[in-house]
Amino acid sequence: MPSHEITIRFNVGDASLSMDEIDNRLYEAGFDDGFVTHNGNSLVSISVERDSSSKSELEGCLKNILITIFPRAIWL
Repeated sequence: MPSHEITIRFNVGDASLSMDEIDNRLYEAGFDDGFVTHNGNSLVSISVERDSSSKSELEGCLKNILITIFPRAIWL
């Protein structure tokens, strides 16, 4: 299976979460291999490289995981 690199940018939808809380949620959800940046005001970018049959399949899978840990996430 080929490897694809993807970056997803989103707002977590909850301004009360600290950067540490966001990072902890991402780590616990399996994003320990991701490169995470915080852009202020609950904005996050996460870059990962994972095996997937297509880049769009990987994006959909990652967004499904992210929406479970950040139910009010807004994709940018």
